[in-house]
Amino acid sequence: MSLLQTLLERLGAAGQLITLLAAYGVAVWLIENEAQAEGGPPVDLGRLTTWLGVGALVGGRLGFALPHWSVYLRYPLDLLYVTTGLSFFGGLVGVLLAALWFSRRHGAALSRLLDLVAPAVLLGIAVYRLACIARGDCGGAQAEPPLGLILPGASVPRYPVEIWEGLLSLALFSLLVWRRGWRRVPGRLALIALVVYPLLRAGADLFRLNLDGWPTPDQRLSLLTAALAGAVWLWRRRTPPPLRPSR
Repeated sequence: MSLLQTLLERLGAAGQLITLLAAYGVAVWLIENEAQAEGGPPVDLGRLTTWLGVGALVGGRLGFALPHWSVYLRYPLDLLYVTTGLSFFGGLVGVLLAALWFSRRHGAALSRLLDLVAPAVLLGIAVYRLACIARGDCGGAQAEPPLGLILPGASVPRYPVEIWEGLLSLALFSLLVWRRGWRRVPGRLALIALVVYPLLRAGADLFRLNLDGWPTPDQRLSLLTAALAGAVWLWRRRTPPPLRPSR
């Protein structure tokens, strides 16, 4: 057992918060570097990343609490315990709403903001998922070797689903950063991320421990997100660009 894993286990729920903050820090660092690589920040990056973080945290917490609304109506202060559960799709909605509000408030193009944010979100997801090795929560359903591994925090071989999802997120992030030319069409990077990552997530969920049957609510949301993003992609391809005024 590594020293980091021992420390996180002793910290308990705070270990989740530590790795979340690490993922957020990496995402902020990438946004700042990508903005500089594009010729300088188009907006106040400090405010942008702060509001994105707030949106992700509030949306993720509300998304997790929504299926259990009756419990949280009785104990509303439990919503403040952010280490007890976060919803990815709630966080995604929070990020999108925060980006929309920021773009309207500061006159920035929403599509360019989302292109700047999308690779950073994928890198943050990769960092958080791969940190499961330290937290001891990498395992999915029980499986036989060679696919099944005895992971930190487990006593029987399990599918290393969190590691798989982390590596796939890292691969998608690398593709988006490598193909910088795709940014010539505003919004393209964000739409690619919104189509591909949910499909990867839905596929990874097949190897998680699930006692309620398939498809899971998370898989339904993943497929819905990918379908909506794909529909937006097709609509934008069919819509002709606006005519430029003649000089």
